[in-house]
Amino acid sequence: MSEAADSTSNGRSSGDNVRLISHPSSGRVLCVGGGDVTRVSTLLQHSQYQVSKLAAAAPDDRITTLVATFIPDIIFVNLPAEDDRSLAILELLAYDRRTNGIPIVAVLGAATPEARCIEAYGRSSCDFVRADATATEILAKTHLLLRLSRSRTPGPPVLASAPSSERAANDDAKAIRLRDQDTGLCTKEYLYHRISSEVTRARRYERSLSVLAIRCGAHNSQAAHRSIAGKLRGILRRPDVVANFGENYWIALLPEAEVSDIHNLMDRLRTELSEFGVCAFGRAGLDHDGGMGAHTPEELIHAAREKCDIAEPPPPSA
Repeated sequence: MSEAADSTSNGRSSGDNVRLISHPSSGRVLCVGGGDVTRVSTLLQHSQYQVSKLAAAAPDDRITTLVATFIPDIIFVNLPAEDDRSLAILELLAYDRRTNGIPIVAVLGAATPEARCIEAYGRSSCDFVRADATATEILAKTHLLLRLSRSRTPGPPVLASAPSSERAANDDAKAIRLRDQDTGLCTKEYLYHRISSEVTRARRYERSLSVLAIRCGAHNSQAAHRSIAGKLRGILRRPDVVANFGENYWIALLPEAEVSDIHNLMDRLRTELSEFGVCAFGRAGLDHDGGMGAHTPEELIHAAREKCDIAEPPPPSA
């Protein structure tokens, strides 16, 4: 069905939907890839959004440069059933500092499986929209994300007329390493960047977000660190992010997890990691009541570590 023929059950055409939902100050949207995202970009252009389009085959530095110069309010990325490049782009955008707080939306085709959605979320914490959604649904979601994006605290603008600043921004983004090569866990720097995005997402959709600090044994060797990292990767969910925060500290970021509901996770970790010494845990939840809450990324990590430091090991089993 062509875009011009797209209609809703009440008889209104897509043009009517555009007039109902668009507004004079429609925002800036970056669409990456072809396929299903093409319909989204066409619809948004008709709705007076400023749309910049980029092929998925574009080099990484071209994508990050366009983000820095176009400064989008929202980014849509095509996510077909089979294409590792799309996942790589979502991950690239997720840990580029200039996209912090910008909604990144994966456009799902009819054949995109659930497992691929889980992997995309785990690598980028992206939002989702189905390409076969009605024009009204796509426009309403875009308009909502636009308002939420503009409500975030803006950072300093990156000007297209300042190539030296642009190069510095690219170098800064490349400095963020996603994973530690020795353990396979995320880097501390990436976790700091990701937690900021997750706080924004949790507030946007009024979802839960928790942080778990783990202190395991004392003076563990590098070989023990690698073994601990393997056990953490095996126990935590794919969307979770965990990084080493010192000799015997690890911090786990747990999206969609209530701070009061992670006792089972702590018990399992305590059992699996017992060979490395006594483990202690500290937990904190975003905006959580009862003295366990925190309101910023820094407060979440600090509160979890503080509770970990004062935690008493559990009594031995009878």
